[in-house]
This record gives sequence, structure tokens and C-alpha cells, in this order.
Amino acid sequence: MNFSPFFGVLVVLCTLWFSVISHSPRPELLLEWRGLALVLGGTLGLSLLIYPFSQILNLSRFFLYAVILKKNPSSTAIEKTYSQRQHLSHMNRTCIRSAPANTHF
Repeated sequence: MNFSPFFGVLVVLCTLWFSVISHSPRPELLLEWRGLALVLGGTLGLSLLIYPFSQILNLSRFFLYAVILKKNPSSTAIEKTYSQRQHLSHMNRTCIRSAPANTHF
């Protein structure tokens, strides 16, 4: 059995307790829906800015099937993601090899 999710929830609850709830006279002011919407919306917006939409869609499908529904994601999606990563790795290696020898990164 994987205890990582339970440990993660415990860490989150302890962090909320020690950083927000125990030291605030009115913790409900710090734990509000608008703040949660701001954090989740900002995270989603920056994710869409940094990563291609196809990768975010693959991640959401994986989360839906593997985490929530406990089903195996389709093998084609896994193979597609694997081939994309191989392609990016190959591009990275060829870019580094073709760089001049006196260039410092």
C-alpha cells in the first residue's frame, strides 16, 4: 500500500494548522474561496503559459483515469508522451553537441 498520499495530506494539514489557524485570531479570513480561486486560477494560467495544451490535457486525462477512476490510461497516450520526451531529449543532445567548444553556459 502506498502511504504517500496520506503523508501528503498530513503535511498539508500540519502546514495549515501551524501557519494559518493556530496563529490567527480569525482564520476564516485567511481560508476563503476567493483566495483558493486566485491560487488555482493563477496556477492553471501559468501552466497554460509554460506548457503546451496537449501536455496539460494528457496530465488531466492521466489524473482522471489513474487517480480518480483507478483505471489504466490508454497505452497510446503513454507511448505518445514517451516518444515526445525521447524527441526532446534527442533535440537537447544535438543542441549541446553542436554548440561551440568555447561557449560557457
